[in-house]
Amino acid sequence: MYKFYICFLFALFSLTIKSQNKIEVNAEFNIETKSVTIIQKIVYFNSTNDTLNKVYLNDWNNSYSTKSTPLAKRFEEEFSTKFHLAKNSQRGFTTVTSIRDDSNQTLTYTNPKDHPDVLEVDLNNPVLPKSSYTLILNYILVIPDNSFTSYGFTNNKDFELKYWYITPAVYDGKWHYYSNKDLDDLYVPKADITLTLTHPRNYQVVSELDFVSIDSNQKAQTTILYGKDRIDTYLLLSKLPNYGFVQTDDFILVSNIGEKGLPPQDKAILTDKITAFLTEHLGPYPHKKLVVSQVEYSKSPLYGLNQLPDFLRPFPDSFQYELKLLKTALNKYIDNLILVNPRKDYWLNDGLQIYLMIKYVEDNYPDMKLLGTLANVWGLRAFHAADVNFNFQYYLYFMEMARKNRDQPLTTSKDSLIKFNESIAGKYKAGLGLNYLNEFTQDTDLLKSIKEFIEIHQLKTVSTVDFEVFLKSKTNKNLDWFFEDYIDTRKKLDFKIKRIEETNDSLLVTIKNKRDNKMPVQLFALNEDSIKQKLWVENIKKTKTVAIAKDTITKFVLDY
Repeated sequence: MYKFYICFLFALFSLTIKSQNKIEVNAEFNIETKSVTIIQKIVYFNSTNDTLNKVYLNDWNNSYSTKSTPLAKRFEEEFSTKFHLAKNSQRGFTTVTSIRDDSNQTLTYTNPKDHPDVLEVDLNNPVLPKSSYTLILNYILVIPDNSFTSYGFTNNKDFELKYWYITPAVYDGKWHYYSNKDLDDLYVPKADITLTLTHPRNYQVVSELDFVSIDSNQKAQTTILYGKDRIDTYLLLSKLPNYGFVQTDDFILVSNIGEKGLPPQDKAILTDKITAFLTEHLGPYPHKKLVVSQVEYSKSPLYGLNQLPDFLRPFPDSFQYELKLLKTALNKYIDNLILVNPRKDYWLNDGLQIYLMIKYVEDNYPDMKLLGTLANVWGLRAFHAADVNFNFQYYLYFMEMARKNRDQPLTTSKDSLIKFNESIAGKYKAGLGLNYLNEFTQDTDLLKSIKEFIEIHQLKTVSTVDFEVFLKSKTNKNLDWFFEDYIDTRKKLDFKIKRIEETNDSLLVTIKNKRDNKMPVQLFALNEDSIKQKLWVENIKKTKTVAIAKDTITKFVLDY
């Protein structure tokens, strides 16, 4: 019996090992030619019940290879000429010299139509369900300048890289592959990653992977990194990395996001405060360290008055640094916790990020105004803008596009979004929607439900449908309006009070829905500025009348 038990455990352990995607990259960096010579092993696990005769690989470094790639066309659409006017030496490309299987058999490969940064590899032997297939790749990367997407080879001869080595695409019944369009949205399955990096001795490595060893000789240094269940590919190889780290009670946060004039000890205190907030509301981070970079913040900054020059900044330096770090850390933390298709279901991660930023400011800076210290300036404090709170900015930016009729459904493919919607308005709409949902679902705590959802699905692939099913299981309220109208369409909240009738002991309020949707609205009964009653009114097809006890009510307001 004992021997049987040992054999069973061994078989179970072996199955677990084989059911992991593995990527082993042996990379040699050449500073003078800004190139990387790579020998790579990919062990691809087929987690589905389908038999695969080919696999698809992401080769996003090759998206810089010509002026006709989808990335180049994206630059055209955004009226950016820097890529098309660049010298050939500034653009990057990939030269694949061979792809073989573990029997040393050569495999044929090609680029799917219109996808020069994707490889379609024909297999000599099919990948059966719940089995693995090994690929051995040899290729050379010529790294593009970082002037195009902020990632690449810098003027200081450093490598700041993202999506640089070849990775498998996701297969869940169909292949999910698409081209790089500078949206930071590569969709890859999690994998156990080992990087063996050979580089000049005077260069240092920054990565979210764990350091295994560092060996040096007279000519070069070899750094070995390892991470289990990873998707993050960020790598900095620099002579003078300006990253600092803070060891908190929860994990190590490594960052080069700065704020002039803010002492290091203040940064450390704020960092600890932020990591505690992340852990409290999203659950424990599954890795030892979280790396957030200035490049990541610059590509998705805080918009608004805090973009003003230093002498006009209306917010304290500590507040601005805190929110910069919070925004970037939230984005990275969520991306590494739940694995969504970032081109299709991006709204979920964006919404969680903005929703938690709203809650953070509500909890820690409830009196912070939209105008900051300018709200107290004579001549400005008489305006309504001086009275509204800091979080009102999210509504303003979203409504900027809605008023111009240029807003888009949150289920629109990310590469089809208008730039302003992709980077600002869409994110804010998603966050405001979750905040509205929290107020509507009075029988559940949305923050706790989100944390539970993430803990259940940590390091697992999730979709909008998974989130919808989970939320609906936590409340008795009908949430169809949120997913069918708010998320999936451009329909807006647009209600008005049509009439008010008085009876002996109550007031009959008729509300008109000016749009064709099923969204609810909150009705407030006020006595001057004091809230006497409030209730949610649902299922307003055209008009709906509700009865409110008189109770010294002087006026009614929708969404007060």
